[in-house]
Amino acid sequence: MFSAMRLFSVLTCAMSFACVAGCELFGPRGTVDSATQTLRDLADTVNLESEAWREQVAAATDKLTREGRQALAHDLDNVVQRGIAAAGAEFRCNVDFLRDRVHDEIEGLIAGLLGMTPPPNPPTVCKVVPEIVDLSQPPTQMTRVSLFGYDFRQRETNQPNLKLRGLKRSGQFVALNDWLALSNHYQGAISITQENGRKLRDLGIRELQVMYGDQVLSQISVNPYIPTVSSATGSAKTLTHFPPRSNPNADEEYWTGQQLGHYSVVRVNLKTEGRLRNNKVEARVWMQAWEWDRDRNVRSGDKTAAEGWSEWIELYTPPAGHRIRHVESDLEDNPAWFECEKTPVELNRAGSLVLRYRVIGDGDGADIKRNTCVDVKFNPVRVEIETVDPW
Repeated sequence: MFSAMRLFSVLTCAMSFACVAGCELFGPRGTVDSATQTLRDLADTVNLESEAWREQVAAATDKLTREGRQALAHDLDNVVQRGIAAAGAEFRCNVDFLRDRVHDEIEGLIAGLLGMTPPPNPPTVCKVVPEIVDLSQPPTQMTRVSLFGYDFRQRETNQPNLKLRGLKRSGQFVALNDWLALSNHYQGAISITQENGRKLRDLGIRELQVMYGDQVLSQISVNPYIPTVSSATGSAKTLTHFPPRSNPNADEEYWTGQQLGHYSVVRVNLKTEGRLRNNKVEARVWMQAWEWDRDRNVRSGDKTAAEGWSEWIELYTPPAGHRIRHVESDLEDNPAWFECEKTPVELNRAGSLVLRYRVIGDGDGADIKRNTCVDVKFNPVRVEIETVDPW
């Protein structure tokens, strides 16, 4: 790292030699050839030793002004003032860079003295901070990319010299000029707001390119967000369901056992299903309970019946900042039908979505919505989750 004083020294030397050139050119014995040679010598001998830059700059500009060379004095002063401003700010370029820039500007002055068009001074980007846009970082940790260099704006009009575009993974380009802010000739910033970060992600942009015309001055890689994947297991949940009456012409009481010469039971069918919805795993159970004539193996005429789905219940919700990629557990269970009377029946289902059913078919008095029900105990749900893109 170098000090601002040493940067000023580069400019000091430049101006001290420029003063000499001005004296030779515009004095009574001066010639264009001698001025040109002096400036060329200056370009070759720029060093870091001079400490008298303020006096030399003042003397040179004052003398040129007194000799009627205000335009040249102004140009020379601008060379120094741009460098002084850069050196006094958070400048990230090295001494060699500033020396090269002073050299280029002196060559431009030489061309002007000879009546030639000065060579163009294209902008230069010498430092980008940070060098990579990492979308794995939270938006609060990356709000901009800072650019450091020279001639980011046109000297005559102060209009921007730089443009910005994004390179998609498909190979196409998209203009992003409104993201680029140029504070002055030597500093700029690319805005990485949360909205812009989403745009980088959604458009599949893999690189930001700082442009001067058709020339790429700087390339900034964009690393896509890579989620962290892990397995998770929920807790065991339970559900109790009383199916509604499905035969409006029958009463609400099952008659089981020996009835009028026939033996009746409650015949039960069950079905359980799960789903992934709105980043949650949910489940519900369906129960059908008919009064059944076992002797005839038919439904007992116009008798009591209940049937219907339960409400959905939540089996698993991932922690904040995560989403469910995949449900590893089975999401359905269909046990075979079975008979049930007043004694509860338990069905163990082991490794399925359901761990155990406990069913009551008949009870004392009216049964629908009172006795006939199923208790479901679910196995803990196994899922694969991933962290959510913070942008």
